[in-house]
Amino acid sequence: MINYKQSSRQVAALALASVLTACGRGPDTSSGGGGDFIVNSPSSAVRLNAFSDFKCTDGWTDSDGAMGLASGTGNGTCEAVFPGPSGTYRVEVLAQSEYDGTSSFAVGINRQIVYAGVYPLSQSSLNCNCSNWQQNCPDKVVMLDAGTHQIKTGDTLRFIGQEMYACSTSYGASAKWHELVFTRIN
Repeated sequence: MINYKQSSRQVAALALASVLTACGRGPDTSSGGGGDFIVNSPSSAVRLNAFSDFKCTDGWTDSDGAMGLASGTGNGTCEAVFPGPSGTYRVEVLAQSEYDGTSSFAVGINRQIVYAGVYPLSQSSLNCNCSNWQQNCPDKVVMLDAGTHQIKTGDTLRFIGQEMYACSTSYGASAKWHELVFTRIN
């Protein structure tokens, strides 16, 4: 039996990776995280805030307290320089999932995509008709595993987000995120 929900997520992630590869930002061979959810990260981790540590392309804005793409932007990129010591790091995205779509995202190091994934829904299923959504089907802040990667001091880090309009051409999921978290493994 085909799992359509999982298949559509994989297709979306592959589509984003294909677009990025065409732009000279192809994937490398770093291990991926499989989209697991991580509840807590150690306080000693390097945390880079979407608003204060990243420089973003036009179209990114404050969206319900998170950095998100303005409606109709399509996709966007944010960049920062890694300030921590060189080493192997588990990379996580503190993301804000939504009820009306599953945005695609990618994480890059020095113009190479090292992980591509898809946000989960904030509710158990897609909901295209949720009145008073802030109360009835609110966003959920989740930690998304973006794999384990070699990172050097001064490397350029990228977060790439892609809007997802599953319900309408005028509203949908806007790749909302708060920060990237880097936990040193060795």
